[in-house]
This record gives sequence, C-alpha cells and structure tokens, in this order.
Amino acid sequence: KITQLKPATFNYNDLYYQTTGYTGSKDRQITGFIAQELQQVFPEMVNTGKDGYLDTNLSNLDIYLVKAIQEQQSQIASLSAKINNESLTDTGDLQIVKANACSHWTGENQF
Repeated sequence: KITQLKPATFNYNDLYYQTTGYTGSKDRQITGFIAQELQQVFPEMVNTGKDGYLDTNLSNLDIYLVKAIQEQQSQIASLSAKINNESLTDTGDLQIVKANACSHWTGENQF
C-alpha cells in the first residue's frame, strides 16, 4: 500500500484560510498527501469535517511504514539467501558471482 501513496507539495487556497481561520503565510508550501488520493489507499486516515471538506490524519502512517520496511527486509534477506545458494551454470546463461566489498564491476554497466 505504501508504494501507492503519492506525496505532493501544494499551497492552501483562499477557501481553506476562510473556513479554518488559519493565519499562517499564504506562500507557505505544504508537503503531504491529497486527501482524495490518500482516501483511496488508506480510507481510515481521511475524515470528512462538518464543513464537508476532507481532512487527513496521518497519526497511524508510521505503523504502515514499519510494516513495509519489515516486508522489504524480509524480501532482501530471501533474495540474498537465494543469490548465495546459486551456482554458476555450465552454459553461461546465468552467472551469479559472489562479490565482496572490494570487488569492482566490469563491462558496460559500471557504477
């Protein structure tokens, strides 16, 4: 789900200032999520106010971020184990080379 989120940078419009009474700088850029887009991914993080406008509540986002990191680390560990258990093929179609921190890439795709 985390990969579906699209961070955005925006400015609040005049209507926001009128309805909320917010007195901060109108030039201030906000980084966050568009409520309608967030609602598609995490509906529990979006509420509809008395005025009918959507409001985001990101207080639980950190829980989803931790879960995503855990899943990613599990995938990395699984792929790492798979690479370490692969052997070179006789045909040369697939070559898995175990590398250490001192090895260098060769060929066209050097980093």
